[in-house]
Amino acid sequence: MLTDALVELSCGGNVITSAVTNAQGRFNITVNPLRVPLANLLSSCRIIVATPLSTCNATLPTGTLQAQLQFVGTTIRGLLSILTLVPIRFQLVV
Repeated sequence: MLTDALVELSCGGNVITSAVTNAQGRFNITVNPLRVPLANLLSSCRIIVATPLSTCNATLPTGTLQAQLQFVGTTIRGLLSILTLVPIRFQLVV
């Protein structure tokens, strides 16, 4: 579990937005669907843990953790549809 880690949403190699993980290692990122449509989020975007892994444990290898996104559901709040995506299969990229 990585606490206080910088997590970035990168699409096509460009960082769109970022967040910091909480004490449980969780994070939330909000994206305007007009700026980044769902199809693009699922095909060309990745979650990247930008904080070096050695910050948490000096014995961890050098590299970044990266994961694709998966759509898991929609929540309706009034006139607003909130899409929920989760990172899947974090991999170490050296």
